[in-house]
Amino acid sequence: MQSKGFAKESNKMELFKNKKGNLAIETIMIMLALFIFALCSILSITAWNVFDDSIQNMDNETVSQDVKDQISGLGYLVLWGDKLFVIFFVILLISYIIASVTLPIEKPIYLIIFLVILVFITIVAMILSNSWAYLIENPNLIAAAGELKFTDFFMTYLPIIMFIIGIIGALLFYTRKETSFSIGGDTRGFE
Repeated sequence: MQSKGFAKESNKMELFKNKKGNLAIETIMIMLALFIFALCSILSITAWNVFDDSIQNMDNETVSQDVKDQISGLGYLVLWGDKLFVIFFVILLISYIIASVTLPIEKPIYLIIFLVILVFITIVAMILSNSWAYLIENPNLIAAAGELKFTDFFMTYLPIIMFIIGIIGALLFYTRKETSFSIGGDTRGFE
């Protein structure tokens, strides 16, 4: 009797454990990682602008003009945020698409669950996009947002972008034939 109960519990756990192709969770992770990266980028540029302004506003007796010019010339090092955001986005998108194409197909019923979760993801993306819009209204962050063109565009249209990425992943994942990939490949006929 105990073994049947354990087997039932084990089957329930199998439903949520070791899922291959759990695209909904991957989509949420992409969205949150990109939002956190965008937030760090805008905060680093804002911190640099405040630091540079405070140095430039000091009198020349405290900090010489030559040192001020050297410090101001280092500002380009902080503008890496937008370029890295693009690279980070492309890498995550490519890995998501590869996962959609190469993972074995789960049961088609999971498509309905995925679409429900995609609606939830889009709602979360709307919240993050509105948070971004509210964040960049801050007078201290407006200048930094102007320097992050792609990041600002991406975060403004985050719900649309995430919905499209989710649909593309679902189409790639659920519309192909059920396959079984093995580590060694298909070796039938090579005995």
